[in-house]
Amino acid sequence: MTSQGSSLAAYVSAREAARILEIGYGHIGDVCRGVTAHSHGYLFRYASIETELNPLTKEELIAAKKAAVERGEHEEPKIQLGRKGMRVSVVTSQGHVLATYESQVDVFNRTGIDKNSIGQVMSKRALHAKGFIFEAAEPDAELNQLSLDELKEALEGAIERDEHEACVVESIPLMGRKKKVKVVTSEGHVLAVYDSASDAAVKTGMNAGNITKSCTGRRNNVGDFTFRYADADAENLQLSLEELQEAKKQAIERGEHVEPDTVNPKKAKKIHVVTSIGVVLATYESATEAQRRTGIKSTSIGHACMGKRKRARTFKFRFAEPDADLNQLSFEELQAARQSALERGDENLEALSRPPKKEKKAPKVTGPRVRAEKAEKKERSKEEKKSKRARAVAEEDDDGSEVWEEEED
Repeated sequence: MTSQGSSLAAYVSAREAARILEIGYGHIGDVCRGVTAHSHGYLFRYASIETELNPLTKEELIAAKKAAVERGEHEEPKIQLGRKGMRVSVVTSQGHVLATYESQVDVFNRTGIDKNSIGQVMSKRALHAKGFIFEAAEPDAELNQLSLDELKEALEGAIERDEHEACVVESIPLMGRKKKVKVVTSEGHVLAVYDSASDAAVKTGMNAGNITKSCTGRRNNVGDFTFRYADADAENLQLSLEELQEAKKQAIERGEHVEPDTVNPKKAKKIHVVTSIGVVLATYESATEAQRRTGIKSTSIGHACMGKRKRARTFKFRFAEPDADLNQLSFEELQAARQSALERGDENLEALSRPPKKEKKAPKVTGPRVRAEKAEKKERSKEEKKSKRARAVAEEDDDGSEVWEEEED
């Protein structure tokens, strides 16, 4: 949206906007919640469900924002200065200035280059950050705040004019420790190649940390995909999540990929879904597989199988024999199978209804008045017991009546 509240684009979710605009969806969420003022120069806000979708691409959104600025409907957000307010310039290997920014934070907001990497280049602890050389600029230097794409074009022009040596950039890995990652099939065929785990996360919407764990072998898959580190000279093939899923389907058809088995054969037990009279409706490989197909929690299914609870989502589950034939239905198909069982008389409606809740006992009333009444009742009972004992002693003693008469007188 613009600074005056006019809508420029509308996306179905922050993750979808991040995928199209190549911005971290966490940054978009922070802007929507008001944690940060903007992300990459864009203002994001949550929209109502009735809002009509208008998912512009990155180039279309830049053009729409420029048009809004020309119409006077938008003002570029103010960029927060760094701690020292030091302006930053992007220079060639021969010292020619390509762009000048307000601060390191400004560079990050407009190009997405990490602030720490920029600082390391400025302090001469690194040669470049993402292929660009940064230097401190004069406080009164004229600003020329380019986006990442514009900066790349300016660098290519400098190379053509012999103002920059390309070998300086190509001889150093991009972004220091970052490595290219690839998506591979079960047979080792490459489906996609990305500049880094962060780049793959932006393109596919997956978690960058999980992608790194898959590359290092600490986890098998991320969203049914296997990631591995690629060679530095591997050609990029940056696919979106939908394109990656389509590529995987084609690999399965060609026999180059087999879906990973998520079931542990040592621990998994087959699961039956049965009616109230024991008729089997479906059979699953394991509780995990039943959860994946029906959406019912595997822990609830396990408790129902072990008798800790009667049902899970109104269905009865029991452990099956190891050689039982599989019939893994979805939740909708399972409901249809139970309806058919009701029509055949294999299911009891009364068994599906929940038993009535027990009435709660009325809480005990306490307080000073109640305690005083209890104490008074206790004193009366003591007096009655004393009088009974006195009458019993008087009846046993022959002279007891005279004694009592004297006492009465």
